[in-house]
Amino acid sequence: MAGMKWAAFPIPWYAKLNTPQRVQTCIRDSLNKWSDASGGKLTFKQSLRPVSNGITFLWSKKGLLPNGFSLERSSGYTLVYGENEILKTCSVSINAKDFRFHIGEPAGFGPQVWKGRRDVCLNTVMVHEIGHALGLDHVDSAASIMNRSPKFMEPQPFDV
Repeated sequence: MAGMKWAAFPIPWYAKLNTPQRVQTCIRDSLNKWSDASGGKLTFKQSLRPVSNGITFLWSKKGLLPNGFSLERSSGYTLVYGENEILKTCSVSINAKDFRFHIGEPAGFGPQVWKGRRDVCLNTVMVHEIGHALGLDHVDSAASIMNRSPKFMEPQPFDV
């Protein structure tokens, strides 16, 4: 995935029909954070229909990826497809089965448990997974949203 980039902007995005409205708002806010961190170079456009050349967001109540594999231990996962270093399409799956998400607070000091589900900041997960959809890999820096366990909700200019 490293080195893959989108060829054209704005990048179209679509949220599956079962995605709650407040999650769609979080998606828009997270995309705007990446646009801001890039100084406006990254732009996005919502589609009301499924996209074959953009980012699709899935709110997975069953905790499964589009290919049927389990998200069991992951709050989110991004599948990226491309060729010749050009990103073509991505799916961002959010695990609504095994995690309870809160909006608007940093990740905190560790997962709390609620009815057997871990409590996680949706903003942090969404911004992190969008980073993967933009072609970014995990990094070791604790200050980066692309850390395997990010503690921040915003991408920094050095993340872009």
